[in-house]
Amino acid sequence: EGAAQPVPLLIKTARPGTNSDHHGRDAVWALRREHALLDTLRGVPGLPETGTLIDSPQASAIVRPFVHGETFWDVWTSPGVRTPGVRARLLHALDEISETLAAIHARGHVVRDVSAGNILLGVERAYLMDLELTHEGGDSSPPYRRGTRGYFDAAKPRDAAPAIADDNFAMRALREMVEKGTPAVVASIQGEEEKSFTTKDTERHRGRKEEEMGTDKHACIIA
Repeated sequence: EGAAQPVPLLIKTARPGTNSDHHGRDAVWALRREHALLDTLRGVPGLPETGTLIDSPQASAIVRPFVHGETFWDVWTSPGVRTPGVRARLLHALDEISETLAAIHARGHVVRDVSAGNILLGVERAYLMDLELTHEGGDSSPPYRRGTRGYFDAAKPRDAAPAIADDNFAMRALREMVEKGTPAVVASIQGEEEKSFTTKDTERHRGRKEEEMGTDKHACIIA
């Protein structure tokens, strides 16, 4: 008999007490909810597999099959981004993500963190990889945290009820990135003056966001 083929896995972990909001919800709460939400959304194209949830006092984790590909951000910042082929690839990916969002919205949910770093251009299609901030339909509680700067309306009050318009705002920002060739305009949630992030600025921000969120993603191979 032939040896079993290695299976690449993604392990997404969350640490207790990190990224807590004033309602007592933290990164572990968000990870558990993401796992439950993916389970209810099975079959929606463009979402990762639900995977297995593992809980421990030190951390919680979702273990699921690894999806090969590049993030929208990495493709957008590649040297060939201004070529017609790359632009067409990015716009096609956004069309596919629009289909994914339509299926999620039909169930009453709002993703709230559609961004260049959360979209993966896979081998077969584009995937929306992060649902940690998704607000479920019928949930009357305040939204959990805010998404990535530049992809939400900074003028909207932090605790305002989530709406499909929030995801539409993000999709418009992504399309403008491709069509205009400039990064999303970022307005600080602390009320700083609006500014355009450079690639370097945005990479630093993405690093801070992951640290603040208390989540980590690790790829591994299981034989």
